[in-house]
Amino acid sequence: MTTKEKTDFLQKYMRKWHLKWRKIHSDNITGFRIGKKTHNNIEGKELSIIFQLKKKRAKKMIKEDNFIPDHFKIKFPDKKFRIIKTDIEETGQFSFHIGAASAVQSSYSSKFGSAGLFVKDSSDKVYMVTNYHVVAENFMNESQFYYHRQADQTANDVKIYNNLETINGRFEIGAMTHEIDVSFTEVFVNPNSQLNSFPDLNRISGKFASRPLPNTLNGKPVKVYSFYNQNGTLSQINNVSSVLYTSNPEIYFEDIIQISPKVTQGGDSGGALLTKTNAILGIIVGGDNNYSYAIPFYKITDFKNVTII
Repeated sequence: MTTKEKTDFLQKYMRKWHLKWRKIHSDNITGFRIGKKTHNNIEGKELSIIFQLKKKRAKKMIKEDNFIPDHFKIKFPDKKFRIIKTDIEETGQFSFHIGAASAVQSSYSSKFGSAGLFVKDSSDKVYMVTNYHVVAENFMNESQFYYHRQADQTANDVKIYNNLETINGRFEIGAMTHEIDVSFTEVFVNPNSQLNSFPDLNRISGKFASRPLPNTLNGKPVKVYSFYNQNGTLSQINNVSSVLYTSNPEIYFEDIIQISPKVTQGGDSGGALLTKTNAILGIIVGGDNNYSYAIPFYKITDFKNVTII
């Protein structure tokens, strides 16, 4: 099998078994990814299953039967068993990047976030896209992870501060699942407006079409536009298919984009993640001590069929 085939299979294998693996240390494991095993900060050649931890612990502090295994013996599609070693990385606790920024303000949230981009549906209805946790924090606190506006709710309940202009909108639909964290707010503007332009005069050129995201993106440069990165900040993709846990036991994400170095902070949730050719790749959801994370855009359009303005 080629390295690509092995990586693709291990990502599927990780998706199948990560909940069981996490039980080893559910209070300390914050995520998983497939990557190269490192030794003394030098990356090797062999693929490994990387356990991301809030904090590394000395073995003597952990019961013997609860050690993270040194390796897994896994049967691959070619019927061969291979020893896949594990690795650990201390990344700290993941947190959503809502904060005191004021790019997006919702009647259903006490905090704020960023307006990622503007899209339209087949009837030319225009929406602002950001995270569900930005617009619907209060609903999440009540374990409500889906919202669809009722016909009798006609009041404007979201404000978007865009280039010194305030745009009023109505929260239309959104959801928080293991695949997405997204909300669509209807805004009453011309669908031909230049809403997806940034202060540095850059503009979203389209969407990244491949799905699922190919591992060839790992190591590629990306640019983040958000409340604290209004002129864009460079980073690079570390992994296109990470598993990520939050502090809420009901919420975790699969196949999430991990970027390094971390370039986001509170208020940047919902910001746009672009490729070097300005194609939208995802929207920021949060970060830990080492990385920023984004929801792939193709999952957002799977949830609601829209096109970029």
